[in-house]
Amino acid sequence: MSLLSALRQLLTRLTPGGDLTEQTVKSGIWATVTNILDRGLQLLMIAILARMLTPADFGLLGIALLTLTAFKRFSNIGFDQALIQKASGNVDSYLNTYWGIEILRGIVLAGILLLIAPLVAAFFSEPRATPILRVIALTPLLLGLRNPGIVYFRKNLEFHKQFVYTMSGSVTNFVVALAVALATQSVWALVLGYVASDAARLLASYAIHGYRPWPEFDFDVARDLFGFGKWITGSESVYFLINQGDDAVIGWVLSAASLGLYQVAYQFAKRRRRRSPRSSRASPSRRTPSFKTTSPPSDRRSTGRFR
Repeated sequence: MSLLSALRQLLTRLTPGGDLTEQTVKSGIWATVTNILDRGLQLLMIAILARMLTPADFGLLGIALLTLTAFKRFSNIGFDQALIQKASGNVDSYLNTYWGIEILRGIVLAGILLLIAPLVAAFFSEPRATPILRVIALTPLLLGLRNPGIVYFRKNLEFHKQFVYTMSGSVTNFVVALAVALATQSVWALVLGYVASDAARLLASYAIHGYRPWPEFDFDVARDLFGFGKWITGSESVYFLINQGDDAVIGWVLSAASLGLYQVAYQFAKRRRRRSPRSSRASPSRRTPSFKTTSPPSDRRSTGRFR
């Protein structure tokens, strides 16, 4: 039996099907594989780019993503979660309204981010963040335009399709970021990789699922969805303050370079913590990558690279 044939048989066996127990087990396998590969590819990309970019570059993207995440969290109305929890297996009658609202939300968020970009840059004392935030502002619109049919991936435990959808963006991010980094060695490698990943997932959503949405608004549908989603908005807001408030403080009080160092170190520390229960006892030199600067430590625009 050839390797290709064996791989096809394995994929066939892992395709969710059968009774609920079998679907749950197979979906769990796909979810685990997706998480491992997505996380591993992200860490590999960071490790490579850390040799080519400066901590300030990571910090500048961190400022943009922190702002983007804040607006996304505080405006998350939880319609996708509402559709997933519905007892009915078919939610097609909800999808057009859901899609229209998501597009409107994406347009509003993109417009707000374009307008406040200079204010955010001034708050963090990083004028270089202005054009970055304005490019990142495209992503809410890209996400809003996604095929709403992807909600069925989680609703129907079709995590093999969720794997393709997720990894399409992760691989695109990796390839684009490395290509731009080789060409420019600038923060735009991170920025364009991030935007390209959302564009790739937008295309993948229509390639993987056959539903074709049309913008419309049904007040009864929207009211039904909001009845559940309003609780998601509150929980998402609290989650942001708890989990990312430290990033905002570091970026504001210290510098983009400090924020970049903190975020990169956190990514690897989180990975080590998952692998070893004693990772918290590791020495500082093993938890945080050393940083060699070419300017005094007090300089907020450090140009050194990770070593």
